[in-house]
Amino acid sequence: MRRSVMMALGWAAALGALPAAQAQQVQDRAASSGQSPTQSGLVQFPGSGWWLAPPPGFVFTTAPRPAFRNPQGGNIQLIEDRRTTTTAAEIRADGPVRNAGTPEEVRVESVEAVSVGGLSGVFYKLTRPAQNLEGHILQLDGRDNTVTVAFNVLPGAPFRDPAAIRQVLFTLVERPLTLEQRLASFPVNIGERAGMRFAHVAGNTVAVLTDGPGNTSDDAP
Repeated sequence: MRRSVMMALGWAAALGALPAAQAQQVQDRAASSGQSPTQSGLVQFPGSGWWLAPPPGFVFTTAPRPAFRNPQGGNIQLIEDRRTTTTAAEIRADGPVRNAGTPEEVRVESVEAVSVGGLSGVFYKLTRPAQNLEGHILQLDGRDNTVTVAFNVLPGAPFRDPAAIRQVLFTLVERPLTLEQRLASFPVNIGERAGMRFAHVAGNTVAVLTDGPGNTSDDAP
C-alpha cells in the first residue's frame, strides 16, 4: 500500500475528536463561513493546486495537521507525491488485510479504477477496526504529481453514507498553479529564510527550501 495512504490513516487516528473548546470554535467557524458545495462551490486545499467541495460543517484548520475538519468526527486530508501511478490491481495484490491482529490492522474493504474529470486513478475504502475508523481514499494522477485525498470518518460521526462521501471526493479538481501562487495560499507563515529560496511545495503542508543550484535532492552539490 502506498506510503501516503498509510500516512493519511495514521494522521486520522492521531487527529481523533477535537477537544470540546476547539470543537465549538470549529462549529462557530463552520456556521459563519457558509461553505458548502451549493453555496461557495470548490474550495482550495491551501498550498496546493487542488480544489474540492467540502460538505457543510467542514472548515479548514491547520492544527494539529492541515485538514478540512468537522467537530463531530470527520476530516478530509490531502497528500501530494511525485507522480507515481497506483492501479487497483496493485492494491488488490497486497491482500485484503495489513498488519493483521495488531492495533494497526488495516482492511481493504473495496477498490476500483476510476476516472474523475478526465484524470485516472483509484478509489477504495479502508478500515482500522481497533480505532473504528473508516478511510475513503481517492488517488488521482495529476499533471505533475499524484494526489491522495482521504475522507476519514471517526467514531461518533453522523455521516457514514458511502455514496455521499464518494460524491464529495469526486468533486476534486486540479488547477495547476505556479510555485508563487501556491505559496501565497500556504497554510503556514514562513519568515526568515537564511538566504535560501523556495524549491517546491511537498503536499500542501511542506515548503522545501534550498541554497543549491537545483530544486531536487539530486541537484545538491
